[in-house]
Amino acid sequence: MLTVRNVKRVLQDERGSQFIENALWIILFTFAVAILVGNLADATGIKFQQMTQRIEQVGTP
Repeated sequence: MLTVRNVKRVLQDERGSQFIENALWIILFTFAVAILVGNLADATGIKFQQMTQRIEQVGTP
């Protein structure tokens, strides 16, 4: 039976909220890393294109 004591105990139990908070931090961190890796991949791709263009300009003897 649901009593006032049981309701108070459930409302004061913070284990579930701690789990959700940790999960949200992990999700936030994962999104931040994904964005940074995407930006790094774009920058790396641009540098490779620049190097390829320079190599093509030099030509072969």
